[in-house]
Amino acid sequence: MPTTRQSLLLCESCRIVQRLGILAVVLFVGTNVAGADGDSELWDQFEEAMSETPRLVEGLCVRVRSETVRELSDATVEADNPVRSREIAQETGADLSRSVFRAESASCGNSVLSTGVREDGTEFVLAQNDDYTFHLSKAPGVDAYSILWLEPTGGADPEMEKEIRRQRLSAIAPMTAAWSFQGRQMAEVIEEEGFQIHRIEEILSDGRSLIHVEFELAGGAGRLPIPEAYIVCDPSKAWAFVESGWTSHKEGKPFYRKKGAREVGETVNGVPIVSTMTETGNSVDKPEDVDTAAMTIEILDTDVAEEVFRLSYYGLPEPNFEQSRYGSWLVYLMGGAACLAVAYWLRRRRRAVA
Repeated sequence: MPTTRQSLLLCESCRIVQRLGILAVVLFVGTNVAGADGDSELWDQFEEAMSETPRLVEGLCVRVRSETVRELSDATVEADNPVRSREIAQETGADLSRSVFRAESASCGNSVLSTGVREDGTEFVLAQNDDYTFHLSKAPGVDAYSILWLEPTGGADPEMEKEIRRQRLSAIAPMTAAWSFQGRQMAEVIEEEGFQIHRIEEILSDGRSLIHVEFELAGGAGRLPIPEAYIVCDPSKAWAFVESGWTSHKEGKPFYRKKGAREVGETVNGVPIVSTMTETGNSVDKPEDVDTAAMTIEILDTDVAEEVFRLSYYGLPEPNFEQSRYGSWLVYLMGGAACLAVAYWLRRRRRAVA
């Protein structure tokens, strides 16, 4: 049994060790905080730059032509819809593993446009202006466009508003590719609740000073969680992304990987326009089945006329939503009021005669 003096010495030794441990923890945490402070300053610069991108996009006025070539592995084609894939291949003789999509897109203020020809030869027009949003289609051999849908701006039901937003993002995608991640603008991504930054640092590449950002996304809304993601951006070109990559997880395991590279061409109204963009992706379990996509973007015009965003430009009459909403029932109401007035007048007259 230890004596009282030994017990006191032992307790005092424990206190000293405890104090030293606390001091070590404080010093360690302090060192990490100091490192994080340096990173946080760089993060603040990145976050501020991304927060400015919506304003820059809103002030953009440009029309571009894009071409996207996708090459899918046989495994991907089979996984999409194996039976239908074989039927289409037999009927048309088409190579389903390779597709080419060409389109023209324009953005000027709140107005956006996307037009092109689908694989079956059908021409399409998707456009939005301050007054309304519309989707037109014209089959091969047909002279006039037909309206697939037409909605007043801000007046559609919630589900239709989601579709309009999706179409809008798709239309401006080629012009905002410099700041996009998984087809979404980075300004929105960093505001998501599940976004968490891991590291941000300055790196040198071919004599250029670039910013490397590592982060994760929690997933949700039909998207798998992405615990591993990164982007590399160039502050000298309005923080345009030059490289990106991510790995999604499914049931706690790595599921799909994708990497991409971009080259920036001209800058229009403060927005860097990507000239080429390539992406490669593959399932983690089947690294040999690689899917690729390559997009080239060409600037056509930096002074886009407002007319191209309206129905009249495509030979169709301008809509009158007030008339369509109120015209019919207002006429009926006025007619009914007139009938009541005449009936009342005739009744008063009969009483007067009597």
